[in-house]
Amino acid sequence: LSLASVTQPAEPFVPDPRAPTLRPFQPKCLRDQVLTIGKNCTHVEGAIAFVDISGFSALTHTLSQGSKGAMLLSKYINDYLSLLIEVVYGHEGDIVSFAGDAFLALWASGTSAAEQRQPVVRATECSLALQAKFNHYQVPGTSVVLKIHIGVSYGSFLGFLIEGSARRLYLLAGRPLLTIGDAVNAATSGQVVLTGAA
Repeated sequence: LSLASVTQPAEPFVPDPRAPTLRPFQPKCLRDQVLTIGKNCTHVEGAIAFVDISGFSALTHTLSQGSKGAMLLSKYINDYLSLLIEVVYGHEGDIVSFAGDAFLALWASGTSAAEQRQPVVRATECSLALQAKFNHYQVPGTSVVLKIHIGVSYGSFLGFLIEGSARRLYLLAGRPLLTIGDAVNAATSGQVVLTGAA
């Protein structure tokens, strides 16, 4: 064993996404529609919901006054997101990505004609459930209230598995992602707005 082999930096470890232990942490659309067929790009059709949360900035400001602010901020945000994600999973949705104080959920369509519009129903029902349960959510121990507004759209996407030396990303691309921003912006706190495609 040479000194060079000991001191040489190790290659980044990227776990195999097909490993059973990683399945709970992967979007179903990635697992079922990309990994199982061995493609880095595939067609996905379904409904998406973009859930935008307001109040995190106020929460950050409030908690910054204390010595444990960073720890509490992480806890409260994670706890709140966990509640929202549980509702999405309960409505057979899938979390595709997070973007700051928002996340994107997907309901993929089935193969039969009868199943193709079901994702819009599920996405809308889920969005209404999120509003009913967790809009105007007061963060424990603070006066901060978290609010959500949601846009829903439907259409065709390309799902990309992008692989680097140290990480893998699953991304969606498609026209519904361009139009859902208008729906989210049109929705006020407590509202769910559907695009014309939905």
